Amino acid sequence: WTCLLLAFAINGARGQWHRLAGSLGPRMRYSHGAAVAGGLGGARRLLVTHGYNKQHGPEFLDDTWARTLPDGDWEAVDVGPERPAARLGHALVALSASELLLFGGDDGGGASAVQSYKAGSYLDDAWVLRLRRGATAGAWHKGLPSPCRPSARSLHTMNAVHSPAEPTALAVLFGGRVRSATDGQTGGWALSDSSELWVGSVTAAQEGGVTVAWSPARPESGDDACSLQPGAGDCRPRVLLEDSGAGAGSPQWPEARHG
Repeated sequence: WTCLLLAFAINGARGQWHRLAGSLGPRMRYSHGAAVAGGLGGARRLLVTHGYNKQHGPEFLDDTWARTLPDGDWEAVDVGPERPAARLGHALVALSASELLLFGGDDGGGASAVQSYKAGSYLDDAWVLRLRRGATAGAWHKGLPSPCRPSARSLHTMNAVHSPAEPTALAVLFGGRVRSATDGQTGGWALSDSSELWVGSVTAAQEGGVTVAWSPARPESGDDACSLQPGAGDCRPRVLLEDSGAGAGSPQWPEARHG
């Protein structure tokens, strides 16, 4: 195995990729989280956090790095001692120029190397990174536990959706690997239900904490949304897509697929 961390950017309307030059930065890794924060007149910064390095170690990583685009150098972000556990396969999304959301991943059962890895050690925690000092420093805040949330998973996707009704962007989470009956025995895994689409929003809580509120999104009414998360209590579906009545038809979710 060879792990590489290369930064590329699309140049112009033709969509040609070119490698970004710059100083040495994060250690080689794969299955890390990466997101671009900023823009709209401000500096755009590429954030990279956590991941797995099999080249040297091997080891699960918990560091965070930032790079101002397009020509800045990599800088380690000083986040202090409190941070998400080392992991791979998590999802990271920028909700604003200074706030990023991380969800889930796989920590191998607290493994420090591949030899101690336990299959199916998926996570369902949510963390918010709030940046300061031009993204050279920041602090991770663990989201308060919520009875309504996506199940533990890894290798899922998460993207930001901006809404005029929301102070920050919403996080939309889809898919991933979830625990199967054979995890911990033969290392098996299963794809999550293809209809699992979740919407998350971040709000401030007392004493400086954060609350990540999750709602299952559904393309049509009548589904039992709470069946996605046993014991979800007052979990309510959230309308994310609406049929405009212009003949577009009902929204269709992607099918689960391998590869």
